[in-house]
Amino acid sequence: MAPTLERLEQRYAGRVAVRRVNVDEDPVLVRSHGVRAIPTVIAIAGQQELGRRTGVQRAGALEQMFMAAETRTRPPASGLSPLDRGSRLGAGILLLGLGVATKLFLVLVGLVVVFSAVYDRCPLWNQFVAPTLRRFGRTHVPKD
Repeated sequence: MAPTLERLEQRYAGRVAVRRVNVDEDPVLVRSHGVRAIPTVIAIAGQQELGRRTGVQRAGALEQMFMAAETRTRPPASGLSPLDRGSRLGAGILLLGLGVATKLFLVLVGLVVVFSAVYDRCPLWNQFVAPTLRRFGRTHVPKD
């Protein structure tokens, strides 16, 4: 991600400040921002966190974070590219069809795959399930 971050830092120079934090050198700052996985990118405007991305990010997702910081708005929900979302939906629907025709287990697998394509847009997930999982230290749950 470093080359992409450097390009975006140059493109947004004077409009967005980039701060890199080494978790070994500043653990207090890292804990104060609730960082539990590396890498984590956080968009902050003033004292307010606008959004965060955990894990290696594509250039488009990083640019969304820069745009959010510049405009002081929340970045779009993290997530899946249209191709990823469509692939998961297609695979899930196929598994559901196979499950109905053969075994109940495939229906459950199909439901899980379909949900993985749309969980980031589910209000119940975003309001109740994800915050609860975050409270219990599940760092792989996106915060958006």
